[in-house]
Amino acid sequence: MTTPHLDRIDSIRGLAIFLVFAFHTLIIIFPGLEIKNFDENGFLEFSSLKVMLLYFNPLGQGALGVDLFLVISGFLIHLIHLRSGTELNLHIFFSKRFWRIYPPYLLTLLFFFVLNFDLSAQGIKNIVSHVLLVHNLTDNTFYTINPSFWSIALECQLYLIYPLYLLILKRTGAVNALLIVTGINIVFSSIGHFTGINSLAYGTFALKFWVIWCAGAFLADRFHNKKRIFNNPVLWLILSYLIFCVFKSWFITSRFILIPATLTCVALMEMILYYKNPEGVIYKMIMKPLAFFGLISYSVYLIHQPGLGFLISFFNPGTSYQSLNTITGVLLSSTLILLISYVLYRIVELKSIAFGQQLRSKV
Repeated sequence: MTTPHLDRIDSIRGLAIFLVFAFHTLIIIFPGLEIKNFDENGFLEFSSLKVMLLYFNPLGQGALGVDLFLVISGFLIHLIHLRSGTELNLHIFFSKRFWRIYPPYLLTLLFFFVLNFDLSAQGIKNIVSHVLLVHNLTDNTFYTINPSFWSIALECQLYLIYPLYLLILKRTGAVNALLIVTGINIVFSSIGHFTGINSLAYGTFALKFWVIWCAGAFLADRFHNKKRIFNNPVLWLILSYLIFCVFKSWFITSRFILIPATLTCVALMEMILYYKNPEGVIYKMIMKPLAFFGLISYSVYLIHQPGLGFLISFFNPGTSYQSLNTITGVLLSSTLILLISYVLYRIVELKSIAFGQQLRSKV
């Protein structure tokens, strides 16, 4: 992570967590934003013009924040592998992933489980499935304990099939490997559409989301070989985001939303990776602050959602100005969550990574 380009990955992470955090804040302030009703022709219906504008506003695209995290993950993991110049060492690979992801996840998981203490049969099922990182495989446990945790399980499942991607890559090449994975996404999306499957578990199945992660790996391959995917990533970002919004608006195309979402995230990453003015105002005022949020983004992701609504209400000053109440509640809540996340990053994330490195050095 020593090149100027890769220093910007933290800025992209910061943007990803900002999109997720902003969306979860908006659905608390505007509950109708999360409601998706399609009319008899399959087009989205909105309760008001305000909801429609928020729905298509980039700040209302929390899903793209999650997708961006997955692209970053695929990019970094594959780039590190490419730069190693060796065969994938499964022990080292999974050890690094475990100590990076699992201890902070387990700590926050236990905290939220104790906070909502539930020893019923369903409660036990919830905690066991979360400990094993399989809670995203059924709707009964998908959003329990902490709604944000579903994507942690998904990412770990994507780690498990990384060796399969490398095998396909070796046999077919980077372009064909991405086309194969894209085809897998289209097949699963088509099955979901024609059979009427609407479950969360099926919609976020690892093989379906694989295209996003592998797109990050494809970007890493191009980056490693000093090649570009888009000659004009800004134009592609605008175009793919517009297509993304169109896909969201119609029930049929919404089944295939991951394709334009992937293009949007990859174009965004290329735009930032190859930004040509690191001394400019945009970089200093936007990219550098985002880089800080990127460093603590995992901790923010782990803790922010369950208590966000409570904190916004708790910090509401109760004045006669509703806008002032909302802004105050959001700012104070965000500050507290960022402070806790920073502490968690320093004393749990970094120490867990260092402990894993010590263990590997002894082997």
